[in-house]
Amino acid sequence: MPVARHAALSVPLGTRLMDKPAVQYRGIFLNDEAPALTNWAKERFGGYNRKFYEQLFELMLRMRANYLWPAMWGSAFYDDDKGNGELADRMGIVMGTSHHEPMMRAHQEWLRHGKGPWDYSRNADTLRAFWAQGLRNTRDHEKVITMAMRGDGDEPMSESANVELLERIVRDQRSLIKQELKRDPATVPQL
Repeated sequence: MPVARHAALSVPLGTRLMDKPAVQYRGIFLNDEAPALTNWAKERFGGYNRKFYEQLFELMLRMRANYLWPAMWGSAFYDDDKGNGELADRMGIVMGTSHHEPMMRAHQEWLRHGKGPWDYSRNADTLRAFWAQGLRNTRDHEKVITMAMRGDGDEPMSESANVELLERIVRDQRSLIKQELKRDPATVPQL
């Protein structure tokens, strides 16, 4: 039901105001969203598009949340609807990506546009180019960048994946942040 319009609004004396939340990023991860939420979003809005996210963002703001890891099963926030990122930014929602989706790229985008194995020890150049595009796609939007990497489908990247490889991945990702965002990586929110 739409909000009723009034010619004037007044606030009684003695009204208590709540201070801002003590935590900077307060949000949710739309995890294990299929089939229930996915089917509902398709039936009601045509999918995980700006019509769906506008409703979700309004709900989040009413609950004083401001941070979202979007739906990921078969969907890609920035690729499915090019207006999703702009909408989030306009509504004050800080975007992130899941534990399995580094550098502002959905895993679904890798399935659609990536080439070769999802394995940094064998495909580093291609993965860096893929991640650089994720940073360019979200350059003007407020975000928390998920760092590092894990294997496809929450599996290990390889039998030999080790701390040294993960340290190299994070070093390379921070270099991409500096290169693509033209900022000191220490000033960019990362997870």
